[in-house]
Parts: sequence; structure tokens; C-alpha cells
Amino acid sequence: MELVDIQHDIVWALKPNRVTSYFGSQVPDKKLTTAVFGFLFQEHELLLTKNQLGWTLPGGHIEIDEVIETALMREALEETGVVIKVLEPVGYVEIEVLCPKPHQYNYPYPKSYLQFFLGEIVEVPPFIPQHESSDRQFFDRKSVEGMDWFLEFPKFYSLIFDNILKDERAKGKYKI
Repeated sequence: MELVDIQHDIVWALKPNRVTSYFGSQVPDKKLTTAVFGFLFQEHELLLTKNQLGWTLPGGHIEIDEVIETALMREALEETGVVIKVLEPVGYVEIEVLCPKPHQYNYPYPKSYLQFFLGEIVEVPPFIPQHESSDRQFFDRKSVEGMDWFLEFPKFYSLIFDNILKDERAKGKYKI
């Protein structure tokens, strides 16, 4: 695993916190992994879903006793209508809470993980808006780099993007 970046006090986690991103195929402790997200490409464009916060990677929380890969397939279907096959892990984010555990804190403490996978799109049926998402769209890299979700972990996401696209170009799949 390659340590990519360390940040402190990110907005959406209990503060104070330290958030460390790692690139590679290692999977963190599944019992401490709370959510999963997918890098799902069609040609050279990344599939994103639009929810109440804006455009983001498909993914979300893992249900109790749910296999992580199954959670990603479920979330991608729920949020985008797309059927996927999970190919390989590409990195994870470690969230470490640096304060005493609050009384009703429902996440693993003090550390929890967000897992990221590369997935293959198997089927793209027409999109039907759902309660979790109002749209889905494929975006090129330049469009993605200015989006809020990308700016949370720009070094981490850039490294994933670079390596996925480099590998796919080497296989002759993408022509970018």
C-alpha cells in the first residue's frame, strides 16, 4: 500500500480526526469498513451519481453482514441503475477519531475505513430517478477534477485515476 495523503479535521467526520488515504490493492479490516465506492468507467469516462449533495462516486454504507463487493454492486444499481462487476480494490481511506468516543457514536472507534474498487460496467439500462439519486452521468477527467467530491481527496483520486487509465491504455481498452 502506498500512503498518499494525511488530512486533519475533515468536515463530514467527527472532529478532531485524522484521515489517511492509501493507494493499492490491500483491503483494510472488513469489520471496520463502513462504506464502499466504485470507480466505474465507460471508455475513458467515469460514472457519477447525483444526490442531494451533488455529483459523487456511486457507493455507500455496507449493510450488517453484507459482503463489501456485494454492497458496491447494490449501491451502484440503486444509485445509477447500472449493473456492475467488481474487479479489484484500488485504495482506501482510514478515518481516525482523535477524541473520546461519544455516547451514541455508531461507527467503529477509533478507526474506520472507506474502501474503493475498480468495477466493470456490465449493463447500462435507461436511468430512472430514485430517492437516493436524481441523475447519473459519465464525465471525463477534466470535468471531474473540479467537483466537490474530487476536491476532498485530490491526491488520492488523481493517483487512482492515473493508474486505472494507464493500465487500461496498456491493455488497449482506452485510447486517451
